[in-house]
Amino acid sequence: MPSPSAPSTPRPGAAASPSPGPAESHTPRPVDLGSESAAGEEDPGASMDVTMGGDAPATDEPVEPLDPGRVSLVDPEDVAYWCREFDCTEAELREAVARVGDHAAAVRQALEH
Repeated sequence: MPSPSAPSTPRPGAAASPSPGPAESHTPRPVDLGSESAAGEEDPGASMDVTMGGDAPATDEPVEPLDPGRVSLVDPEDVAYWCREFDCTEAELREAVARVGDHAAAVRQALEH
């Protein structure tokens, strides 16, 4: 019987499993996603601030509604836009939408009469 401190000898016909040396072991290098993207950009989210209105300065320009064919009374900015567009008060706008629906052309026609 071999001594416990002696290296074991592989059985005949069995493949010896080599232990990985320093050159053979692989440890993935940590990736810092904040410094560079896969495309090589310095700050991958930097362009989104401008396109999505991140830190863009507020302007006094009227913002057009998402659907310019329909009068939305949900968003206060949309209500203000339509009041300017039709030169009417908010009460007149709400009354016209209640009477003829939210199609911009129908609301315009209702307010002109």
